[in-house]
Amino acid sequence: MIDVRLGIDIGSEEIKLITTEPQKRGGKPHIIHAGSFPSRGFRAGRIIDDTRAMESLRSALKHFVTSHKEGVNLISSHLALSGYSLTSRKIRSKRSIKGEEIQQADLVKLEESAENHFSDRFPNERIVLRIPLQFNLDGEVMEGNPAGMFAKELETEFLFVSFLDTQYEALINLIESVVGSDLDSVTIAPIAESNASLLYRQKMQGVAIVNIGAEITTLSIFQNGLLQSLRVIPVASGHITNDIALAFQLPLEEAEKIKRGKRDIPKRKIQPIIDARLEDIAEILLKELKDGRKKKYLPAGIILTGGGANIPSVEEFFRERLSFPVEKVKLYKENPSSTRKTLIDTALVPAYGACFSNRNKKRRWGIKRFLHSIRHLVTQMKP
Repeated sequence: MIDVRLGIDIGSEEIKLITTEPQKRGGKPHIIHAGSFPSRGFRAGRIIDDTRAMESLRSALKHFVTSHKEGVNLISSHLALSGYSLTSRKIRSKRSIKGEEIQQADLVKLEESAENHFSDRFPNERIVLRIPLQFNLDGEVMEGNPAGMFAKELETEFLFVSFLDTQYEALINLIESVVGSDLDSVTIAPIAESNASLLYRQKMQGVAIVNIGAEITTLSIFQNGLLQSLRVIPVASGHITNDIALAFQLPLEEAEKIKRGKRDIPKRKIQPIIDARLEDIAEILLKELKDGRKKKYLPAGIILTGGGANIPSVEEFFRERLSFPVEKVKLYKENPSSTRKTLIDTALVPAYGACFSNRNKKRRWGIKRFLHSIRHLVTQMKP
């Protein structure tokens, strides 16, 4: 039996699961096992059918756990949160210091004031991440913690990332009921992806992550080591699959294989359909990045993740259309018996990045306990 962490990412078409070794200080956790399973009852981060959602997650976890080559003890579980209701907003908060030394308590009160203002304006949203982007001391901008400095007035700009509260509660409750224990951490997918795919230098100089999922595409911009903004776009790779299915009168499963280049179809027939949807995504990305200052501060370019990043030629398309350096994330699993590494689907990047959380509650979760949890849920669902 080995101790593992479980990373979870639930999409509209697939549930992505990954187990890693416990994270060692200063290093990335080694991947033990990874898998993708059909998703039913979920759409763009929300539950649309409780029964199907529970059944598909339960089935995915059962097959994933039993597919490990050896027994596992789950010591923690971590969710990468994504969805259409994931939103970022910037709010400023100001406090008079009267020339006194800035205390840590002043920073706490600034955050509380900004959070109260946010809650008043958006009462249906739950704050899932708060980041102080910069501080302004008597008109002078500074980065870092200003505690210990002197000023008459202190102003802070916060980035709040939120999720619809009812959808968040429903999602977390369902996952925890199936897993059989509380989640140890919930990390928004852009942060999870940055953990897994970005270097410190990239996040400092300026970089964007573009996750092309099935229902949504998410643009996240990082600079000075912090998430600066995110935008969810309602156009993604699933729309390409639908377009191919309609154009060639094919089942969706066959259209998906054609999109991924797994069928021998002349490029001249299929590429215009793919490019048309990629152009829709590119236009929205360009609109978000049209500010010259933003472009100047993205020298590290664009990193592609998500299942849509596996579409052939997608890197070249965005590189040419957006005029940025573009590369696709490459995630590898090390093989203990050899020096060769196995390439992991880019769709699993958020689930892997969620495992970087340092929150960890030691517990045992063998196959017997998991199956007992499943039987308990089935009993509860019976009339």
